[in-house]
Amino acid sequence: MFSFWNDALSFVSERWAFAFSPWLVPAYLLPLFQTYWLGRMEKKRFGQRLESPASLVLRTWALGTAVGLLFSLVIDLMNWLVVRQDLIWIWSVTLLLSCLGLRFACLSYSAGILSLASLAAEQLEKIPVSAPWDKLWLSLIQFSELHWLWMAGALHLLEWALIRADGEHGVLPIQMRHRSGRAVCGFLLKKGWPVPLLSVGDGSWLFFPVFLSFARVNVSKPVKQQKRLGSTFVFLYGILLCGLMVLAEKREVVLWVAAFFAVAGHEWIYQWGRWLERRKESLFVSDERGLRVLAVLPDSPAAAMGIKPGHIVQYFNGFRIRTMEDLQNRAAKAAFCKLEVLDERLDRHMMHRILGEEDPGHLGIVGAIPVERSKQEAKQREVT
Repeated sequence: MFSFWNDALSFVSERWAFAFSPWLVPAYLLPLFQTYWLGRMEKKRFGQRLESPASLVLRTWALGTAVGLLFSLVIDLMNWLVVRQDLIWIWSVTLLLSCLGLRFACLSYSAGILSLASLAAEQLEKIPVSAPWDKLWLSLIQFSELHWLWMAGALHLLEWALIRADGEHGVLPIQMRHRSGRAVCGFLLKKGWPVPLLSVGDGSWLFFPVFLSFARVNVSKPVKQQKRLGSTFVFLYGILLCGLMVLAEKREVVLWVAAFFAVAGHEWIYQWGRWLERRKESLFVSDERGLRVLAVLPDSPAAAMGIKPGHIVQYFNGFRIRTMEDLQNRAAKAAFCKLEVLDERLDRHMMHRILGEEDPGHLGIVGAIPVERSKQEAKQREVT
């Protein structure tokens, strides 16, 4: 183990090859694109960003790099050989799929699709292919399905830790249609991490990144609880894929099943979760208890008072609050606010603040849709 890291450090210090890896730039650019998209959505809806883009990107890079260093040891211990032509295939498909959305850039999709294509190409190996496509066809046949599917399964066991550590950062407040037809509020949990790996490939050291991502829609649970649930499903996915690979070592037909599961299983986690959330009662609604806080704008009076998403604002200076209109009407006439707030455990808190002339009327609070308004909109939609 120590000889591995000594050789790796020698490689880095002598050649600095990691700075010139052709796959490193797109891997680390994908989180930038995701953060840019997130910022546009937040500014469009709230007029400003909810989290610092620099901290989001740096946190994503740091955690992905840490997992990459750890998993490089696994690659060395398992003697997985990575060849450059496989990397060209992986990143060509990854960049193509990323055009459909960040969650499709995950290694599970590219490794699964390429494994299925390679297995099919092996069955059609005798079909003549003319130049210059013959070399491309041969490289597809030689794609290392076993190694890449093993890597996808094992990395998703570590993605469990990434989601637990980072899954709640950069969540986007959304509105979605409930099965009843009414609009409900919730959150989109969507993250991706570049994971740089170091391995022996083609007889020499090879530095290369892969990409892991997940997405989950949440309307029925606190964000932290939904994050833990999502990470558990990812962990089970990794266990099942690794289990299929153990069987595939003995029976080649199982390799087809593993390749299909790598794609379909990962996509099922997202689609099933989305389908299930559409049928559950929304947690993020403003009802008779008060105004449910969906988001808090940074550097706002609400943020200074310690209000957080999921809290329920019940009273403003003794007056009952149920909607954003109630809050803004009361704040417009007040120079001091005293809020009675329920946290996610429904414990009551008293919060105070002097209001300045420049403080916004909403206090930096983004409130959830009132349940009565949501039901009225659903009835109007049924009539029309």
